[in-house]
Amino acid sequence: MNPAADYEHHTDPDALLAAVERKRREHPADALALAAWKKAAKVPVKPGMNLRELDALAPRVPRLANKNADLNADVGGKKSAAKKPASDAGTARKRRAANDNVAAKPIRDAAAEKHASVSSHIHTGLWSVAAAAAAAALLVLTVNAMTVTPDPLPVTRLSVQWLPGPQILQRDFDAWVARFPGHDKLAKPDDWVLSKFADYLAALPAVAEVRQVRLVHEPALTTDGRRVQRRTLELTMGLRTPVMPAMLKSGERAWVDADGRLLPGEMPGPQASSVNRRPPLLRSAEDVDAATTRAAVRLWQALAPQLEPGLLADIALADPIDDHGATGIVLYTQQGSRLVWGRPDEERYGVSFDDKVRGLVHTLKSNGDLARVSEVNVRFRQPFFTLRK
Repeated sequence: MNPAADYEHHTDPDALLAAVERKRREHPADALALAAWKKAAKVPVKPGMNLRELDALAPRVPRLANKNADLNADVGGKKSAAKKPASDAGTARKRRAANDNVAAKPIRDAAAEKHASVSSHIHTGLWSVAAAAAAAALLVLTVNAMTVTPDPLPVTRLSVQWLPGPQILQRDFDAWVARFPGHDKLAKPDDWVLSKFADYLAALPAVAEVRQVRLVHEPALTTDGRRVQRRTLELTMGLRTPVMPAMLKSGERAWVDADGRLLPGEMPGPQASSVNRRPPLLRSAEDVDAATTRAAVRLWQALAPQLEPGLLADIALADPIDDHGATGIVLYTQQGSRLVWGRPDEERYGVSFDDKVRGLVHTLKSNGDLARVSEVNVRFRQPFFTLRK
């Protein structure tokens, strides 16, 4: 196929282009080869130029490795020294044939390059899709790892940091914890359980303050010497201070503090001093209000420095104080004498607390031996006593 030969008689560029267009419609393959040859040659077309002049102006093209070596040498612009130049017509035909081969090569190269490019794009697209899928999977796994947290360690130890003041034994505190309604949930507690546990402890009569309840991780050693982590429930709390012993009607021992609260008997008692070596025992503390208990504690604290140690044995908080069935505070001495104090609200009748303390101390010291005194009554402005029969 030599499509250039069909246009060698056209000298007018417009006519040449019209012929190319017509030939393209009639023979699409020839027109495509000629267009590729013109594109490869990059020849400037001027008015009046024919195809032979275009061939003379064509730049060098790569040497083709084929059996026609002389023709390829002419196409490259160098004549072979071993052969004589051919006639102009033969040379033109040979050059056009070579140019056809040259024009066809870019077409084949372009097709191959396009096929390689398409394949490359296909492979690149597949790898891009695979990479995007892997990135999406990694993102999903990362989000799941951030939102799904592992189960916390179970609580294996309970530690108490006591505030200044009295403390109880660990076994007694464990008994308090065992009575907590949500005790079984303390192994893996949440914020709600911890809050309820703090409220339970703060409501206990012996507890003065629950400052902190928290979960901590601590290093620990196993029996075989391995270092592990353990989860500890740590408490910071303080207890009330007992000031006087009490005896309940059930026979159980207890304590009361300065505010008149009844405290459990497992708490340690008040420290002995030179003034308060042996406080009297309070009775019927569970039958009266806190105001009556506070009045009894205050009374003892006022009398202790003024009376000989061990003089008072008991302080009854709800014993009879008159013939009409009224009850109030009555002190009992070691000799069995009754010291009628009365009720805390009786001060409104004109006899103050200090008046009662002075009258009681004066009466006791005036009689000396209390073995013969049956009762001393300080409820009225003038105290009086009754001798034993």
